[in-house]
Amino acid sequence: MAAVLVVLATFSACTMGAGWIQGVVNYARKLKSVVITCEQAKEAKERSRIPYLVLHRCWLKDQPVVGYVVLVLFIAVWFYILGNVASECFCASLEGISDIFRIPPTLSGVTLLPFGNGAPDLFSSLASFAYEPSVGLNSVLGGGLFVTTVVVGVVSIVGVGERNVQKHCFVRDVLFYLLAVLSMMAMYLFPRATVWHASYLLLLYGMYGVSVWWIEKRVQVHQFGEENPSTPLLEGTREREIEMGEVDQAHHEGLSRLPQWEASRLAQHSVFAHTKPKPRPLWDQSSSERMCTPICTTCLWYLGEAINLPQKLTIPPVSETTWSKNFASVSIVGSALSLTWIWGNPSSDVLGFPLWMLVLGIGILGCLLSLVFTTTAPPRQDSARLFWILLAFMMSIAWIDLAAGELVSAMVALARLLAVSPGILGGTLLAWGNSIGDLISNSTIAKSPSTGGIQMAISGCYAGPLFNLLVGIGLSMFLTCLRQYPHHMILPIDGRLVWIGLFISVGLISSLVITLNDKFRITKQLGIFLLLLYGTFMIRQFLIASSE
Repeated sequence: MAAVLVVLATFSACTMGAGWIQGVVNYARKLKSVVITCEQAKEAKERSRIPYLVLHRCWLKDQPVVGYVVLVLFIAVWFYILGNVASECFCASLEGISDIFRIPPTLSGVTLLPFGNGAPDLFSSLASFAYEPSVGLNSVLGGGLFVTTVVVGVVSIVGVGERNVQKHCFVRDVLFYLLAVLSMMAMYLFPRATVWHASYLLLLYGMYGVSVWWIEKRVQVHQFGEENPSTPLLEGTREREIEMGEVDQAHHEGLSRLPQWEASRLAQHSVFAHTKPKPRPLWDQSSSERMCTPICTTCLWYLGEAINLPQKLTIPPVSETTWSKNFASVSIVGSALSLTWIWGNPSSDVLGFPLWMLVLGIGILGCLLSLVFTTTAPPRQDSARLFWILLAFMMSIAWIDLAAGELVSAMVALARLLAVSPGILGGTLLAWGNSIGDLISNSTIAKSPSTGGIQMAISGCYAGPLFNLLVGIGLSMFLTCLRQYPHHMILPIDGRLVWIGLFISVGLISSLVITLNDKFRITKQLGIFLLLLYGTFMIRQFLIASSE
């Protein structure tokens, strides 16, 4: 194994050097020959609310460098909003729904939980199918390749503690994801997609959920006795005012009672909840502390607060630690106006009045009623909690849908300006942005033996991409086929998708064979091999982009 890795490393290093030099030369020649004028940018008819091409080619045509910087900043902001709303608001509303309706963990583990963790990828896929289908397909498959090679590789290298993984969980996740990828590649043999093709993908995820429930149910009953059906999704969610040490201990004890796959996704969410820095405002610090505070950290904190302000004014806080009566009341007005702007037409007339005026009046009335009848303490009754949770759930979906659509539009505009295929940026930049959270959270979990270590991180590396592929692509195809019925949906002819699928298949089969040979022990050699595999894929992507 060591000799094989040395040969692969040497070959990859030589190939990378020659490939990058040739690619840079070809791309420089290609970029000079592509020019988009202001008139062409206006005729592009972008579907986004912000005209990114017009912004770069018309408004900032004399400062092209500034135009690129502004466009990249837009992409970064939409990435931040997409991830922040999904993790802070959307997941919190899903936890509240699970708590109120007492959804069993095995059911929420394959429905609500992956829906919350995969919300950015899911809505990015839905938005891309409306704007540029190749971007969504490349993003989901490219993100799956990144997670199953780079993230699994990093987890294998930095992981501490027990390195053995549960045989049935590992084999089940790898084989289901391999079947999903091969099924997606088979669809390209017949590029006319129908509702039945989309239904097959959704049914395949249903089969995966049943297998998770059946296997984990047997393990849970064998280890802990009969499952308590009234256990909420996150045990101790409503007792978060206890000290941090007790939270960590209670959370760990709750994870130990959950199925391994579900516990891994819960632990990923909890990593950010327990490690997210909470710098105080500058005016609350003493002069000595102010001098020790890094200026960059303070500026980033204020920038984050400025970006989060529209969300705070439109999405009511639903957790006990963030509850605010004033913000919740104001969010009624903000949510009404935001929904009208995002999903409706504010200038349309209703009963002789502009729609926005009627919505504003209803929102103000609801805000006043909330200020009168809502207490300053977090609501305890399920009926009151359900109102705020459903409002937060709906507004989170609206914000994620808005951010995903704008992000895809900005990516398409950047691809046109850089003279590369939008699918390439979807399979790299968009895939990295949607998967960076998996890299941070899974590597953190792998270095923490108290939360299950490598076993928990590896389980999350395959369950997330599987949900994004089967549900994200399946649901997007299903809705697109319904809109185009009785006509078929034509899948974009993109050879890069087949190559991404081949690299994913090679990575999955190699991981299964190597792990089986090591008696289901995750080794550092496996991590090095997977990282080299992804490096080879990136060289090929760059060579193709420069030669098109």
